[in-house]
Amino acid sequence: MKKKINWFIFFLVSSLLITGCSDQGKPVKVTKPMDQVISDYILAHNKTLFEKTEQQFEAHKLYGARKKDSGIIDVYLYYLYEGFNRDTKTESVSGGSVPVRLKLKKVEGGYKAVGYKEAEDGSKYTDSIKEMFPKEYADQVLNVNNRQAAAQALQKKINKQVVKWLNQ
Repeated sequence: MKKKINWFIFFLVSSLLITGCSDQGKPVKVTKPMDQVISDYILAHNKTLFEKTEQQFEAHKLYGARKKDSGIIDVYLYYLYEGFNRDTKTESVSGGSVPVRLKLKKVEGGYKAVGYKEAEDGSKYTDSIKEMFPKEYADQVLNVNNRQAAAQALQKKINKQVVKWLNQ
């Protein structure tokens, strides 16, 4: 009987430690103010990474967000960023797309981006997504059909923004 109690205590303590160390957080809804911070951050982050253009646009697909005990909100997304010049009309001059985990923190008056991590390129792509994203979101990102559909939808959103910009 004493052996069973010791094993039970060991199992209970081990379970609590494992659960505490893998705080993926509680799912939260991304609000409009949070979404605006995400867009602004993506535009600012990429502005100096690509060829200088007259106007930059971004569109993103949210997979989900989770709030950790620390108050930090991990947002899991895939974005498309493109820069345009008026003389190229609807042809993108530069840009990129990548899955990202963006960390947000609630501050006075809204939210602030406090962390950013992109999926790695090449042979590390799959492993980096599995490391950064919770399994349910990683599975969605890694599904080729989902990724292609997301890319097409994001391209349509950017195309609408570009047409509106060109008509101003």
